[in-house]
Amino acid sequence: MIQILIIIFLVLLVICMSLYIKYLLNELLFVSDNIEELKSTLEDFKGHLEGLYGMELYYGDETMKSLLDHSKLVRDFIERFNDIYSLTELTEEEAEEEFEDEEEDSENSRET
Repeated sequence: MIQILIIIFLVLLVICMSLYIKYLLNELLFVSDNIEELKSTLEDFKGHLEGLYGMELYYGDETMKSLLDHSKLVRDFIERFNDIYSLTELTEEEAEEEFEDEEEDSENSRET
């Protein structure tokens, strides 16, 4: 009797842990996507600041220069997190392998 209760408890524990792991993976994927979007927005902001800094009116302005330097520091800081949490990006090698696999599949489908 006690063995059956232990087995039931362990099965329930495995189910709960599986659901929790799924929840954590979804949260991690959400963070990864948002960091990528934040990085993109920051790149646009940096480009805008560089454009302003290059204008004749602001050229050589120390405030604009320090703002530009600060945006570069923030971008580098976010880049470190992007490297850690980048789950949705394929590395160059993975992308090439996927492309080659797709080419082989399309060739095989043409032959049949």
